Amino acid sequence: MPLLTAIISILCASLLCNLSIAQNQTNLDTSLVNLRLEALGSAVGTDNTEVVSVYTETRDLLAQAESFERDAASFLNAMTTAPSRAAEIQDRIDALEEGIESSAELQDMEGKDLEAQLVV
Repeated sequence: MPLLTAIISILCASLLCNLSIAQNQTNLDTSLVNLRLEALGSAVGTDNTEVVSVYTETRDLLAQAESFERDAASFLNAMTTAPSRAAEIQDRIDALEEGIESSAELQDMEGKDLEAQLVV
């Protein structure tokens, strides 16, 4: 049991070291964590369940952080392009409104002229 505790302590210290390096260099990613999980899976004669759960949680958090980064980039893009998109939409609305007859003009038209307008 003391050997198992020592192994877990070493692996946890390694993980913490990797996390502190990642905070400084941002080189910790899901592929590195997956490699560590594979190495732990191939280790013979040790009980790695606690360490594996820590690595699995780390991998999940890294995947979540990557997802948040993609969402932030998408949001920033939307915020950047929103004014030009709004201007394009307004231009289309204005173009449509220019082609619409006013209600006063429609009231002055006779039946045949109204039908002709509806066909257009």
